[in-house]
Amino acid sequence: MEIWGLALYPIAAIILIAMWRNVRGMTIEQIVDKSSREHHMINHIFEQHPQGGDWDQFQKWTDRHH
Repeated sequence: MEIWGLALYPIAAIILIAMWRNVRGMTIEQIVDKSSREHHMINHIFEQHPQGGDWDQFQKWTDRHH
C-alpha cells in the first residue's frame, strides 16, 4: 500500500507538467477560450455520432467526418 502512495507523486507531477506545457504563456482568457472551443467541438462530435457501437467504430466515424 505504501508503494502505491509513493507512486502517486510522480504521476501527479507528470500530469501537472503536461497541463502546464499545454497552457504556458497563455492568459486566463486564452485558456478559457481554448477549453470552451474544445468542449464545444467534443459536444458537436457526440451530437452527430450515431448512438451505440464500440470505440473502434467511433474512431473510424470521427476520422471520416473530420
